[in-house]
Amino acid sequence: MDHVFTSIRANKDVIFRVFIAVALGYSITMSLSILLSLLLPLNQVDAIAASSMLSFAIFTGFVMFVFSAKSTKRVFLQSLVVLVLSTAFNFLFVTM
Repeated sequence: MDHVFTSIRANKDVIFRVFIAVALGYSITMSLSILLSLLLPLNQVDAIAASSMLSFAIFTGFVMFVFSAKSTKRVFLQSLVVLVLSTAFNFLFVTM
């Protein structure tokens, strides 16, 4: 019977990690991509193209980070912090 509960707990963990990787991963990737396009010392077209290409590496690295971490709660909280900080920096740089 313990095996059943362990299996259910593991399935919930995987589902939560998939949610973090997809939903927060997309949000973080887009926010960091916008931030990079604002910070890169290139003309606007080249900065957008470079940040778009880097976004694939950012998303891939984030997914690997989510599935390699030991604690889903800690990954979720760290992801929210990164999302809030990158969004705040985007807001600061856009309004300047």
